[in-house]
Amino acid sequence: MIKYFFVQSVLTLVIFFLWITIGDFSDGEVGMTPLNVLIAVALQFVIGSILFILLNKRIKINYYVALLLYLILYEVVFSVFTGSLAIPYLFDEGFSGAIYRGYFFSSIIAGVFTTFIIYLFYNMNKNITKA
Repeated sequence: MIKYFFVQSVLTLVIFFLWITIGDFSDGEVGMTPLNVLIAVALQFVIGSILFILLNKRIKINYYVALLLYLILYEVVFSVFTGSLAIPYLFDEGFSGAIYRGYFFSSIIAGVFTTFIIYLFYNMNKNITKA
């Protein structure tokens, strides 16, 4: 499961960087936002992996539930790191709203891709064991 956490973290970074480069932002506006995402994703990966290892020893966690908790952890880490959740600022105008949309939707889109990857690998392994 930790490999899926890593995939989700990398996808979040890639999607956010694409969001920044595709957007019509000046370098001065963008500033340190990629570093904020990098730190938030690194903290999410470390904390999420440790929590998964500790919880998985006590109870067996479904992959989809673990990924959902991992996505929630991103929002919590991001809110602690920046001082606010991204959700209330999604509809703000200008650069601030665009960046908060990038923070929020990059994680959600990466989570959907990772869920699809988990589903594919689970079904492939299930079909292989039946053969």
